[in-house]
Amino acid sequence: MKRPTAAQLRAFNEVAATGSFSRAARSLGLSQPAITAQIKALEDGFAVRLFDRTASGSELTALGHRLFQRTAEQRDVERDAAEILLTVRNLDVGELSIAAGAPGPAMQQVARFRQRYPGIKIDMSFGNWQDVVTAVRERRADLGILTAAPSGSEIFRAPVLYQSLVALVPRGHPYATNASPRLADLAGQALLFRSGRSQTQRELNLALRAQGLSLTPLF
Repeated sequence: MKRPTAAQLRAFNEVAATGSFSRAARSLGLSQPAITAQIKALEDGFAVRLFDRTASGSELTALGHRLFQRTAEQRDVERDAAEILLTVRNLDVGELSIAAGAPGPAMQQVARFRQRYPGIKIDMSFGNWQDVVTAVRERRADLGILTAAPSGSEIFRAPVLYQSLVALVPRGHPYATNASPRLADLAGQALLFRSGRSQTQRELNLALRAQGLSLTPLF
């Protein structure tokens, strides 16, 4: 059995609801000739007349009224669907999955996001650098928050926070009153380093090599 197309019914419903081919075109973001072509194809295809053209616009025929009573719901469904999709795009509602490395910096960013978009449900997971990168690449997380995100065409990255590497010392340590010790000053100190898989430690190692330094940690 021959059936009208979705585009034809969409054009018909919009003209029927607005009473004008031009208003229907503006509502659907189409040209008026495109709307006219869809209605003509619908009428010619079934050898019927759905609208009477008047000086002020277009009026439904008796058959057009019968059809609109059955198809108007489709227009409402499309409008509701558009509202739902636009609401999500505007971040009024929705869900966001985040994989993060260091909890402290990540939760600061999440707290700011929650204040701005309270309607978004957030699912957090934590892991090391490789865990976060893998979760993003395998699409188990919508985004990752970590130190030194990898580059590549499959990943978009943007800075959200800049941090400095700092040395933590006991309160009575001589460096406790030195606001900016040099890396070379750490030579001969009992040092505790992060694990080899730590991205923070990798950044420190790069800085040491850049200055020709080799520091051996106690642990």
